[in-house]
Amino acid sequence: MVEDNDFNRIVAEDTIHEYLQNITIDAAVNGVEAVDQVNATLYDLILMDIQMPEMDGYEATRRIRQLDGDKKKTPIMAMTANATPEEINKCFESGVDEYISKPFVPDELFRKMAKLLKKIASMF
Repeated sequence: MVEDNDFNRIVAEDTIHEYLQNITIDAAVNGVEAVDQVNATLYDLILMDIQMPEMDGYEATRRIRQLDGDKKKTPIMAMTANATPEEINKCFESGVDEYISKPFVPDELFRKMAKLLKKIASMF
């Protein structure tokens, strides 16, 4: 999970753990940390905030998509409070696979996560 706002990150982590107790969540607070972590670890899914300091979610996504091997294929879901059509298009243009607006509805988050995880599972 890439989220610079501590409160938003805690709410998202708590919500996910409430429904999926056995999931492991690594956190990054900006795009620079996210790219470094993805470069070091193969993740199942990335939840990517868009508006962050140092490197925003658009640039972090573009850089992840340039990594070697399977890391560049990691599903990325953009999390944005500005869910305008322009913002959503910009997310997809940067390389995200899905988006969800904040504050998110847990059922919608889990439905979209399941869709992305099913998609990646079908690739192997």
